[in-house]
Amino acid sequence: MDSQRIKDDEDAIRAALTSLKTATGIPVTMFAAVLPDNRLQISAWVGLRTPALQNLIIDSGCGVGGRVVTTRRPVGVSDYTRANVISHEYSIVAVPVIVHREIRGVLYVGVHSPVRLGDKVIEEVTMTARTLEQDLAINAAFRRGDGRGGLGKPGRVMNGAEWEQV
Repeated sequence: MDSQRIKDDEDAIRAALTSLKTATGIPVTMFAAVLPDNRLQISAWVGLRTPALQNLIIDSGCGVGGRVVTTRRPVGVSDYTRANVISHEYSIVAVPVIVHREIRGVLYVGVHSPVRLGDKVIEEVTMTARTLEQDLAINAAFRRGDGRGGLGKPGRVMNGAEWEQV
C-alpha cells in the first residue's frame, strides 16, 4: 500500500464538502459539529452566498439536522416546501457523521430555491459521510497515540503494516 499522510479533521471535513459539491452539483454543502449540549454549529461550508448560516447555532431538535441528531439516521426531503416532518428552519438533506458510535456532526447539502432532490443525492451524501467518518476515525487513532502500532503523530507517514492495523 502507498504511504499516505493523515489530514487533520478540518482538512478532512473541507475535502468532504468540496467532493460532495463536485459529485452532486448542489451549490451549498455544510458540516455542523455537535456541541456538548446536542445543539449543532455550522462550522464548515462551501458555496454559501451570505454569512447568515456561517457558524450558526442550531437548537436541539430543529430542522433536518436536529432530526438527524435525534434519530441518528439520514433525512432527505425531496419536496422541502411541503414536508411536514421538519420545522423548515434550515436544510434539505442531512446525514449524521458518526465516529466510535458518537455523532460528531451532520453533513448537509442544500439549494437556494425549492427543488426536488432524489435518492441519488441522499446516497451520495451518505457515502461522503461514511468516508468522512473513516477519515475522522483515523485522525482520532493518531491523536490517541495509545500504543496501536506507533500511531502517535498527526501528519506522520505510515507504512503498509501500520495502515493495515488502522
